[in-house]
Amino acid sequence: MKIYNKEKTAIIENPDLTRGYLVDDEIVKIIPAKSSIQEQFHYITIKTYENGGADLKKVIDVPYQPATPQIEKTENIQVYIPYTETELYEIKKQELRAWRNKYFKVIDCAVWYDCLTQEEKDQVKQFRLALLDITKTFVKPSIPTCVDARINL
Repeated sequence: MKIYNKEKTAIIENPDLTRGYLVDDEIVKIIPAKSSIQEQFHYITIKTYENGGADLKKVIDVPYQPATPQIEKTENIQVYIPYTETELYEIKKQELRAWRNKYFKVIDCAVWYDCLTQEEKDQVKQFRLALLDITKTFVKPSIPTCVDARINL
């Protein structure tokens, strides 16, 4: 199925689905009507006779073509709709929230947290604060070793 741009004026080969989405649609193509074309021809002489006669051959230069009516042809297509900057911003926030939630499950575990050294607790606190701000900063903070070890158990 062909994929067109939003205006349906150009075909898109490989749309970036991380920056937009596809919608099923259809496009109507109009094949214009054609007038009939009359046959055009000429004769060539194959053989001439002494009495003035000749054998002729008809050579067709342009064949007869009948008139055709205008035709409307509907084709199923997909249209690529780019995300707006606001939509891209929200998608990025959702991805970061999902990434962040994986780490909250670990760092919010009281039993595990109580077993950490004071230095590790300070690192986890800073990490947690950075996670809370991730949808504002759009920066993934570096993961403390103690958290990474717990995630990869």
